[in-house]
Amino acid sequence: MSRNHERRPCHLQVLLEIEGICFAAEATNISLGGIFVESDFLIEYGESGRIRICVSGIDEFELEVTARWVEPGGVGLQFGSLRAIEVWALNRLLRALSEPTNARVEPPSMPPPRAAPPRLSRRTSSTSIVPPPM
Repeated sequence: MSRNHERRPCHLQVLLEIEGICFAAEATNISLGGIFVESDFLIEYGESGRIRICVSGIDEFELEVTARWVEPGGVGLQFGSLRAIEVWALNRLLRALSEPTNARVEPPSMPPPRAAPPRLSRRTSSTSIVPPPM
């Protein structure tokens, strides 16, 4: 199987909400098509949810995802339909990861949760990721 989008290695802290369960995880590679996340949570092929990505110097954003590759210790998540602003944000992140000085820099941990995180979607659903209690 060939890929449509080049993957970039990364070490990004993300928040996932899959089938109503919220948890923090680490992404180890990302592309315009999806993201691989290391996780001990059992996620099954086809399950869907949302992911929140936050990187120092780049705005936080949320995307719809569906599990497309499952293996012990991680899951490959395909991004849902992306709007132009989401493609722009992902391209900005991918460019930052391509720069030699940023390739190995660990981003800071996720910011504290806000009452209503900004949303990029105009969909009628008001579902948003709520981080697990600390």
